Amino acid sequence: MGLPTRQGAPVAAQPSSSKATVLRTSAALTTSWVASGPIDIRDPRICALWVAYDGATSSTGGIAQIRVMVTGEDQVKTGTDAQKKIEEAPTVATDAWYAPAVIDATPTDAVLAGAGPTGATPTITPEWRSHKAGPQLVRTFALDTVTDNIRMVLPYRVDYARWLYIACRESGSATNPGTLGVKYNTSF
Repeated sequence: MGLPTRQGAPVAAQPSSSKATVLRTSAALTTSWVASGPIDIRDPRICALWVAYDGATSSTGGIAQIRVMVTGEDQVKTGTDAQKKIEEAPTVATDAWYAPAVIDATPTDAVLAGAGPTGATPTITPEWRSHKAGPQLVRTFALDTVTDNIRMVLPYRVDYARWLYIACRESGSATNPGTLGVKYNTSF
C-alpha cells in the first residue's frame, strides 16, 4: 500500500512530535539548584528532554544533576473582567510539584501488619512483594576529561500531568562546573 493521496499527490504524514525547544539555555551550572520556567504539557503523552552536558575548560569530574518536577494543578488568576479566568502554572515555590518516582526493581517479601479493611477480599497474608519508591534524580557520570561531552535523551510519560519544569545543579566540580543545556519536545 502506498501513501494516501489527495487528487493524485502524496499526502505528507502529520508529525507526531514537536520541534525541540530550549528549556534551559546552555550555561555553566552552579552548586545551587536553578529551576527552568514551567512548560505546558497538558496534551502530549511523552515529553523528551534532550540533555547536553559539556566539560569545563580546566577541570574534570563535573557531574550534572537534574530533577524533573510535574503537577496536575493550575494557578487560577482572575483577570480584569470578573468572569475571565487565567490558567497559569503554579510558581516553583508552590507546594504543588511532584517528582516522578523510581521504584526499586528488586522487591523484598513482607508480611503486612494489622488487619485488612472490613469486608475486603484480599488478605494481608501471605507475603506481599514490597518495593521501595523515591523521587527521581538524574545524575550524569563524572566527566573524565575537559573535552568530554554527554548527549542523552530522557523520555517521560506525561499524559497525567499539566505542567513540567526542571531544576539543575553541579555536584562534581564546584570550582569549574560543566555547561548544561536542555531542550524538550513532545509527542502525541
